[in-house]
Amino acid sequence: MKQKYRLLIAFISLFIMLSYSSVYYVKTENKKRTNIIQNEIVFKSVEDEKYVSPISDLKIKYNNEDIITELVIPSLEIDEVVTKTINNEYYLNYDVYKNYSIYGNPYMDFRIDDTLLDEKQINIYSHNIEEKSLKNKVVFSKLEKLIDKEIFDKTKKMYLLTDEGKIEYDLYAVKLIKNDKEHMLLYANSDVEWQDHLDKLLSNTINCKGECKLQSDAELLVLQTCYFDPKDSYLIVIGKKIK
Repeated sequence: MKQKYRLLIAFISLFIMLSYSSVYYVKTENKKRTNIIQNEIVFKSVEDEKYVSPISDLKIKYNNEDIITELVIPSLEIDEVVTKTINNEYYLNYDVYKNYSIYGNPYMDFRIDDTLLDEKQINIYSHNIEEKSLKNKVVFSKLEKLIDKEIFDKTKKMYLLTDEGKIEYDLYAVKLIKNDKEHMLLYANSDVEWQDHLDKLLSNTINCKGECKLQSDAELLVLQTCYFDPKDSYLIVIGKKIK
């Protein structure tokens, strides 16, 4: 009799466990599908001239006043909240909720004006990771795809979304650097100095569009992340603002 009870209890326990696993799987898959659908909506609607990103709502959602914009690159399926604070170190180690995280959060250079208007160059930084199994933890790892010429040529637009609307950029160039800090120059005293900056910035690119030459009135979006071949290098993605 005791043996039958043990078998019954074991059967019931197994049934409960399988039922829970099934429910968990369904919920997880539904969540994945919901996220995919939401992302597809963002990637499609961002092409609409009237599209507006409610940054003020995101600040409430994440309880974080440091949120400055959303970065969207539809062809790479990047849709990421970008923060900005008083330095370029904090969000290396903290996520959008301001919880400690080794993955950090994409953040804008602290020297940029909060309005994002009339900026010659806007820089956004974020982590990458060498371990392939963990690359889904850091969204900027997707930028590595732009080293592939075919993917680079197919990637047309990048967007910064704000409460006022969107700032649109053409993907223009990709390069790898090691000790070069030219991309950190955000301002110049004259058009001549800025032209010199642009020429240096576009030197030694891996992929570049058109004649790979920008005029001094060009305004840029520069994305930076770590790269590992060669070791201790950086991947730089350059977009040209569409005015």
